[in-house]
Amino acid sequence: MASRVETAASPQRQGEAKRSTKGCLTCRDRRVKCNEEHPVCGHCTRLKLKCEWRGKHVPLKERRALGAKRRPPRCLAPHQEFGVAGEMLATQPFYGTHLWLPSSDFDQNAVHCPTSNTFNVQLLNVADGHYERGRSLLAKLLEGAEPDPLVVVASFWFLYLHQRRWHSERRACYAELSAWMSQYLNRRQLHLELLVSREEDTHGGGNGLTLLPNTRAILARLTIWLFWADTQASLVGGGQMARLLAHTLSPHGMLSLHEISRGALQLYWGTNYPDDEVADDLLNAGAIELVHHMWVLVQEINEHVPSAPMDPETSRDIDDRLDALRQSFTIRSVFRLAESPTAGRGRLITNSDWAVANYHAVRIYNFRCSITEERRQFGGDDGDINETVAALVLLLQRSLATNDRQQIDRLQWPLVWAGVETTEPFKQNWILSMLSNPVARDTVQSIIEEQQNGTRVSMQRMCEICRARCETREGAGSRGTTPLFGI
Repeated sequence: MASRVETAASPQRQGEAKRSTKGCLTCRDRRVKCNEEHPVCGHCTRLKLKCEWRGKHVPLKERRALGAKRRPPRCLAPHQEFGVAGEMLATQPFYGTHLWLPSSDFDQNAVHCPTSNTFNVQLLNVADGHYERGRSLLAKLLEGAEPDPLVVVASFWFLYLHQRRWHSERRACYAELSAWMSQYLNRRQLHLELLVSREEDTHGGGNGLTLLPNTRAILARLTIWLFWADTQASLVGGGQMARLLAHTLSPHGMLSLHEISRGALQLYWGTNYPDDEVADDLLNAGAIELVHHMWVLVQEINEHVPSAPMDPETSRDIDDRLDALRQSFTIRSVFRLAESPTAGRGRLITNSDWAVANYHAVRIYNFRCSITEERRQFGGDDGDINETVAALVLLLQRSLATNDRQQIDRLQWPLVWAGVETTEPFKQNWILSMLSNPVARDTVQSIIEEQQNGTRVSMQRMCEICRARCETREGAGSRGTTPLFGI
């Protein structure tokens, strides 16, 4: 008898085991049969229930993220007072980097487009709001009584950073910021004041008495950073502030300003500045100084771009100065470290990479600005430029193999000149893949296409292409880029 009952029950159990799993979630939760009618099943229609269905099936390998899950960012809205930011931007020892990680993503695309993993429309809209409010506040500040120079210069730096990071195609904004900076420095004579210490201002008539040593050093560092950035932006609307500094300060004065800026952190922190940071500053001083020398030379070359080709004597003088710098900084091992085939490239080597890559790029830039019509053919009398290009590409490949985002950003300018001058398709494609700024990538791509006939484009034509790509990107509303020529 029992056997018959079990036999009779068996088909029912088998039927239950094969029950469809495609019913709505509401019926499955209530453990009732669903007729699977879409969009609302019969059971939910009869009882007037909310009929919910399972979403599209996603394979497990696609569901498993490569990094941490993104969480909604906490950000300070432009209308909020800065005083409420304390809790949101806390920097206590135990509120550190490890708490930022859950809000980040990792994507293999970040290797070749390093800002794609941090692009967030909500944050960018908030940042744009901050930019506009900061711009308005700065304009009012400059119209009023004599403002604190540290507030003004720091504001210029943050506004410039926002433009370079997110709107590098906006030539008008670059021109406006550069003009503001130039006018402020010229009116305040701040760049000249920074070269005069309180002890040296013996006449008592200068403004140097108002600047403490730590403030002077911080202002010098911000001014140097702005000079580097504005020098690079000369092809996209900037350059006025860089021209002012180049015209009013000698190369020696520019080097002195850099020397003053080196003590900013140590003067600010005093005895609390860690010994290992002091050692790090000393170790990296040579590479950073070479970087500064390169931007001073770039600005000198910028002066000749509108009338290129430049005078041969001027070009030879720049080449001679580059040779002298190589000899000087070879003694300090900067070139040796950059040319090392070491795979694991720490901070000291990557800074040397940055400096030497800029060195090679300046050589190419000088060559491009000085070539005459009869020397524009590839494969002709190119002198040592082919060796320079080969050395630069090899250095870039070694340095960028680390996939370090900051290094990719900093080497955008050398990548541009390597891409413009190299003729090997494989290297051209690799360089284009590493140009994370769309304006730079489009510009180099267009130049490569125009040079397929074996003739180099002129500097005037390069400027035209760059302006056209900026206008195209600005019209398309390009957002979320890396700096056009990242420093």
